Amino acid sequence: MDSSWKERAEVASVVTSMSNDTGSFVSGLWKLWVELGYDDKVCMDRLRTARHHIAELMSEMKSEEEHAVDKLRDLTKILTNECQDVAKELQITHTMPTAGKLLAYHDAIKKQRDELRSERARRLKEYDILVNEERRLCECMRMEAVKFSPPKRSGSRHRPVPTQQELDRMSRTVADLQTKEMTRKKQFISSRSEILDFFKQLDYEPSDYAGDEFVQAAVMQDVSKFVLSIENLKALEALRKKLSDKVADLEQTGRALEAKIVSLWSDLSMDHDKALLDQHSAYTGRDIKALGAIVAELDEKKMAHLQDVINNVRTSISALHDKLGYGDHQREDFKLIINNEATCEILEEHQAERCRLQSELDQNASLYHLVQRRETLWKSKMQFEHQQMSNDFKRYNDRGGEMLKQLKIQQKIDKDLPKMESEIRTLVKSWEHRRGKSFIAFDEVYVDYMADQWAELTALREEHKQKRKEQKIAKNEEERIYGSKAPPTTPLKQRTGMTPVSVRSRSRIDHSVTSAGGQRMLHSSLKGAFLKSPCPTANTTNTSIISNGRQNGPSQPQTPRITRSMAASRQRVPLAERNKAAATRQPSHLAGRDDRFGTGTRWQLGH
Repeated sequence: MDSSWKERAEVASVVTSMSNDTGSFVSGLWKLWVELGYDDKVCMDRLRTARHHIAELMSEMKSEEEHAVDKLRDLTKILTNECQDVAKELQITHTMPTAGKLLAYHDAIKKQRDELRSERARRLKEYDILVNEERRLCECMRMEAVKFSPPKRSGSRHRPVPTQQELDRMSRTVADLQTKEMTRKKQFISSRSEILDFFKQLDYEPSDYAGDEFVQAAVMQDVSKFVLSIENLKALEALRKKLSDKVADLEQTGRALEAKIVSLWSDLSMDHDKALLDQHSAYTGRDIKALGAIVAELDEKKMAHLQDVINNVRTSISALHDKLGYGDHQREDFKLIINNEATCEILEEHQAERCRLQSELDQNASLYHLVQRRETLWKSKMQFEHQQMSNDFKRYNDRGGEMLKQLKIQQKIDKDLPKMESEIRTLVKSWEHRRGKSFIAFDEVYVDYMADQWAELTALREEHKQKRKEQKIAKNEEERIYGSKAPPTTPLKQRTGMTPVSVRSRSRIDHSVTSAGGQRMLHSSLKGAFLKSPCPTANTTNTSIISNGRQNGPSQPQTPRITRSMAASRQRVPLAERNKAAATRQPSHLAGRDDRFGTGTRWQLGH
């Protein structure tokens, strides 16, 4: 409301100013006319003429403004109609701007018109791009083109504009075509690369396929020129498969030639030249020719030394017999092994037998490997059994933990052997199911062979147990007659060669001399191992004082120790006398002390 009154006041002010200016202008003209000496009539005529010019100017200005308003209205109407048409072509809902001042409405409708035109141009451009890309992809893959032409709208004078949904559908179709193209292109490049490698390995030249247009287009020309059709890709895959089979045959031939060369080297007792084989390990056409030449040369040497070759083959057959666990009867099944003739037929028979044995070993490698391991473990087990059953006590003198090591090995064998036999039985069962016969090794059914070995071991243990029982009965009878145990058959420990004992440890051994009875007292730790025997009374002349780990005083002859042989050779003393002698012993904490030194020094006794 305030704004309206303000505008009206400004208009009134401008009109008043124009009126004042017109009055001032007329007054000025009147003065000039009077000064010129015009009479009142002429001045009035001139004043009327000026008013007419002013009125005519204002009328022209008004007409021009009215014409401009009409033109702007017409233009606005045209813009409105165009916006409606373009919105209809685009199939979108168009909202007209709010009605207001004519110029503002015109600017708003013009802006909408420009936006709609830009959207139509964008859609048409995107449509053209998609159509061209679709056409290119279809031509590249030799596929039928998809018809993307949108239906023509009635009442439209321009090109039909696709909707956004149609453009999205076209974009998805083109994206699928591009994915197919990339997949086929990768397949083509991969196959083409393999084909080129096969050509190189087969020693083929491009000129070998000069008349084949497909090979020239697929391999020799630019990748972008190849038509990625399904038919061409199938033909390319067929070519790759064909060449791959040739290369596989070539590699198989090369491996066969290498195996034959190695076999001939073994038969001729020649050194295996692995470097020579490595030079031709690519298995190209040239390598196959070179390997064939080597085989031919070795065949000539084989024919020149036929008997030696047969003997070498027999040696390898014997080695295979050992690996397969063949017994004598199984080895004799091949009669020609004792034939002394040297002919090509006999050599071929030997080679065929070797191949058969090697094939059997390769097909059942795990079974025969377990059989060999089991036999090795069983031999070790039997060695331990015989060692334990023997009366050789020298094994107790071993130092360095040798017996403990052997015990651990024996425990490991006892743990592994049942597991291994269980695995062997499983594999043997599978072997017998496939072959329909029993598995023979060492001229016996191997499962029964293992059972017989365990039965023999059980019988051997029982026999040894019975033997020891008889020996014990005889020993008890001997003790009953003599009244005491027989001397131990196990040798006592010798002091020579033993680990040195510290002085402090030696000083703890009580040696004492008793004046009553002239008896030699031994330390209680010996627990009656030695018997008391008469000995001279100890004195200072035949005694060496041991102190601080060194010998003090004059050097005296060492007291001879009672060895095991001496103890064993002495006459046995009745049990009553031994008990009486033991009652006269001094306590161990009082034996061997000398009051002259006051240090509890112990004496080393002599006889």
